[in-house]
Amino acid sequence: MRSWDRDEIVIVGEGYGNALLYRGFPMIRKQRAFWRRFLWFFPLFGLLLFFFRDPGRFGFRCDRSWVQRGERARAGRWWQVHFTDPEDERAGEAILSLLLDRIEGAQETIDIAAFEFDLPHVAEALIAARRRGVTIRWVTDDVHGILADRQAPDPLFPRLQEAGVAIRDDGRAGLMHDKFLVFDGKAVWTGSLNLTRRGLFR
Repeated sequence: MRSWDRDEIVIVGEGYGNALLYRGFPMIRKQRAFWRRFLWFFPLFGLLLFFFRDPGRFGFRCDRSWVQRGERARAGRWWQVHFTDPEDERAGEAILSLLLDRIEGAQETIDIAAFEFDLPHVAEALIAARRRGVTIRWVTDDVHGILADRQAPDPLFPRLQEAGVAIRDDGRAGLMHDKFLVFDGKAVWTGSLNLTRRGLFR
């Protein structure tokens, strides 16, 4: 693998504000984008980054100043970036609305990896998707996902399973700390945002 530098990555979020990205993966000459997380301690920390196999054809350069300013949204032809704001619940409400729209627009499949979950409106949208024939598969953490839901005042996973959503833990001792959804195998929603009220509004 070739070496990478800052001009060959896409910065979509940072450590002090939950970032959310919805995008469809482009494919050019059979080269598909991929992503991973790592820590970059200066000048920002906890960055969520996208790497591209061929930055010359896939990538775009991002001025770090817009991340530091904490702007609510950025968009390109195939990507959008959104930030929560603990001082303004409208930001979380807007993100929730976007997620519900995406779930309602799914035609065939929704694949989910979510560390935590306590959003009734999202559960209801997923149940409605199952009723119209969408296949939904969900992997979560055994403790922070399945056990936490079981101990909640109003558990959501049993309702989802009753509707036909396949839910399982990742079957290992470490945390299943991913947070992404794949819609119809074409669009990915990912970031540092947990699917929880705290993640959206705190």
